[in-house]
Amino acid sequence: MRRALLVGIDDYSPVPLAGCVSDATELAKLLERNSDGSANFGCRLLTSPRDTITLNKLTGNINDLFSSPADLVIFYFAGHGYHSTVDGFLVTQDSSGHNSGYPMSHLISLANINEKIREVIIILDCCFSGEMGNFKCFNGMSIMREGISIITASRNSESAQEDPKSNHGIFTSLLLEALNGGACDVLGNVNCASIYAYVEQALGSWNQRPLFKCHVSSLSPLRKKTCEERLPLLRRIPEYFKGPETHLRLKAQFASETKSKGSEIYEDLILLRNWGLVEPVGEDHLYYATVHSKSCKLTPVGKHIWRLAKNNQI
Repeated sequence: MRRALLVGIDDYSPVPLAGCVSDATELAKLLERNSDGSANFGCRLLTSPRDTITLNKLTGNINDLFSSPADLVIFYFAGHGYHSTVDGFLVTQDSSGHNSGYPMSHLISLANINEKIREVIIILDCCFSGEMGNFKCFNGMSIMREGISIITASRNSESAQEDPKSNHGIFTSLLLEALNGGACDVLGNVNCASIYAYVEQALGSWNQRPLFKCHVSSLSPLRKKTCEERLPLLRRIPEYFKGPETHLRLKAQFASETKSKGSEIYEDLILLRNWGLVEPVGEDHLYYATVHSKSCKLTPVGKHIWRLAKNNQI
């Protein structure tokens, strides 16, 4: 069971925003289906001006998100954020002097107490979003339980910028690219750590700085990019390389155009090289390593896939 609540608010008075609705809408489209069309998250989308998103309405929907068991839930918010000396807040449309919005501390408390939800991912694209998860410790123990990950668009002292060219927040435009395959591994999986690495590297040292706070023992894929056709070859890697450090001796006839077992091995090695799993030894190109009867070896990523294949984990 995987579900996601995605909130985007443009219609603020007197300071409207322009890209939050499109942020939440496009993210929902990506999360609902994997790239092969298979079902992924059950998404609930709240956007304003289509919906009127008051504090009560946001609170009710967040309570619904955490109300029943699940393998993984995602909460995403794009809108205004506010930071006081007391807490950080997700600003709703009815926020005013006495109502700053939905407290970030309440959100993390719900994530903490609902242990029937195995994994929780909170993604915030709002100003001062880095305040999310800024906790004190009690008796030396963290109050963020295992299974929670937080990705924010900025530090708690920074604004989150919109990109007028793309009609998206700068952070979410990168998040969408990451989920659409930019952050997938060789198996086609995209997880919150790879998303953060993708976004963080794209934002320079003078831009807003995203934050990643994580307390997990495993990383679930948020979305899968189709790579089923790769799996049979990836599972054969231990047949070619008897160990992760083994060098595979190449033969000149492997590169022959004549169909043979050797040429089939060579074609497989070309694919593994293209995927970044194999590299030639002593030559710049696999072809010349083959012609000169040299060898090839697994890259660090290739060694990782070798172990997965050897242990029947893929």
